[in-house]
Amino acid sequence: MGSLVQDRLNLSREVQRKSLHILTSIIPLVYHFYISVTREQIIVLCVFLTIGFLSVDLLRFFSGVVRSYFIRIFSRLLRHPELNRNLTGATYLFTGLSLAAILFPREVAVPAMLFITLADPFAALAGKTMPLQTIGTKSVGGFIAFFLVATVCVLVVTDFGFSGVVVAFIAAVVEFLPLKLNDNVTIPIAAGYLLLLSQMI
Repeated sequence: MGSLVQDRLNLSREVQRKSLHILTSIIPLVYHFYISVTREQIIVLCVFLTIGFLSVDLLRFFSGVVRSYFIRIFSRLLRHPELNRNLTGATYLFTGLSLAAILFPREVAVPAMLFITLADPFAALAGKTMPLQTIGTKSVGGFIAFFLVATVCVLVVTDFGFSGVVVAFIAAVVEFLPLKLNDNVTIPIAAGYLLLLSQMI
């Protein structure tokens, strides 16, 4: 019974965390649908948010007062490693968004961003609710969810067609692999360069 209650609490916490993650998709969606929004503006916004979250992380590492208030306010949304001397998922997320905006043109940056703001959190939620077969910390359910959401994203916001679906599949594989690097950074970079490559083929 205690285990069931704990599982429900963990799922509730993950839903709250990923809901905030999904909300960040407003950045690539605005970038896509409002042509008047420039690449430079998106870069400034993403870099500003990255610096902001990174600054808070660094402050809590070296200030007991900041750390105390940070844990008091955000402990429900943090995973165990983040409570210690590890950067939060938000810092990695906005780092990934910044890199996508800096490295790639709009038509590539937008789907690369959506892969981490929509496909990745839905994969995490699917992995919790319908894991199917689990391999390490990843699940087949999460893999399928990532691929489906990423496919919808790339078909809706780009003209890549089948090549975009192939990239969505490869990005799902990257997310599924037990890599040491954070998904929020590896996925947009891998997806962006693969989309660029598909334009050349």
